Amino acid sequence: MAIQPLRLDPITVLGKQLVIELFDCVDTRFDDIQWIEESMLEAARQANATIITSAFHKFSPIGISGVVVIAESHLAIHTWPEYGYAAVDVFTCGDVLDGAQAVRVLSERLGSQRHLISSMDRGLGGHRLGLLSRSLAGNAPVDGDSPTLRWALGQGTGVA
Repeated sequence: MAIQPLRLDPITVLGKQLVIELFDCVDTRFDDIQWIEESMLEAARQANATIITSAFHKFSPIGISGVVVIAESHLAIHTWPEYGYAAVDVFTCGDVLDGAQAVRVLSERLGSQRHLISSMDRGLGGHRLGLLSRSLAGNAPVDGDSPTLRWALGQGTGVA
């Protein structure tokens, strides 16, 4: 029996999803629901998103989940203050949103010492996972002009 090559069906890209892992978050307000919501709203504003509404919930004893619904799709966050960790999704259905700026704002406001970013094209016919990992040590800023991040945002090849 001959081995068949893997065939990927073409997809019609309808949106791009950034999956952001924020580690070693050191800001003391990391479990303050109003501050987390304001941080997410500021990330949406700085990313040029059109904010529709937001909803956030504080868990007992700690942790926050929330979403900012935007005309372009959404930003979502789930925090684990006991681990200094936040999982963030930025989903956009257009090319107006500046995902790198949203990551930059959240990383700075939460005091993330390092993070990873993955990108996925979503749409008809499946999804295309474009794995980008951008791990920053220390308090280095997010490089919005890096080849890898440009590639994740659909603006380049990802080759330095």
